[in-house]
Amino acid sequence: MTKHHRVAVVFDEHSSVLLPPLASRCHVWLADSDENQAAAKEYWGRAEPVDDELASGVTTFTREERLPEDALDVALELIEDHHGEFAHDPAVDEVLVIGLKPTEAVISVLRDWGYTTIDLGVDGILARRA
Repeated sequence: MTKHHRVAVVFDEHSSVLLPPLASRCHVWLADSDENQAAAKEYWGRAEPVDDELASGVTTFTREERLPEDALDVALELIEDHHGEFAHDPAVDEVLVIGLKPTEAVISVLRDWGYTTIDLGVDGILARRA
């Protein structure tokens, strides 16, 4: 059975309630805001040590790009740097995108990064590499 490496990228600046359960299942890249920063600090303060910090936990990032597809492209570059084939084994092969609408431009960015299977769900956009 193949082990998958999922990373969630959350663009919603008011998503603190999602953080604890999501961060226990995969590493979360969380858009920086006062609310999200407070939730991240609370998570960091109570999180149990783990063997692989890239497989769970939280990283905050600053979203400066106005267009959703540009913001996603920048976030995926960061994720690839920290969770890609040169940083993690197994490399990231699933990305859960929360807080962006699944526009053609957003889906195109995911495909450009090699995510060929795109599932639209109530939790967000789940993109998988083959």
